[in-house]
Amino acid sequence: MDAFGTPRAFRAGDKLIREDDKGDEMYIIRTGKVRVFKGTGPDAVTLAVIGPGDYLGEMSIVGDHRRSASAVAETNVDVTVVDRATFRAFVSEPIVLDIIRRMSDRIRELDQSVVETQHADQLRRAHLGSIIEQRHWFT
Repeated sequence: MDAFGTPRAFRAGDKLIREDDKGDEMYIIRTGKVRVFKGTGPDAVTLAVIGPGDYLGEMSIVGDHRRSASAVAETNVDVTVVDRATFRAFVSEPIVLDIIRRMSDRIRELDQSVVETQHADQLRRAHLGSIIEQRHWFT
């Protein structure tokens, strides 16, 4: 255990977080890269690729929400795992926790907006492609 939590290693391709799971810990990335995304398969939307010094999973331990996105190791990754109790001890002042909780809610809303915008853009592109294709039949 280090000053903030427990070290853990993941191999490239390992899932750190699964969307909609209950979250009781966050991760501080020490080495490697992690891709954060919403959805599955071809509909998955990458929200970020993060690396050393970044963190993930904090929204679940701050706001008691389910995981808002999934995360997979892009490379071998070393993290420090910080559980809910340890995190809350660091931010024990109620005003600090309230600020973080509100910021977490805003990020959650923005992530959903990114997904909705990307899906709408894909639909518009598909529609435009079909219009262009139909036009070729008339020329």
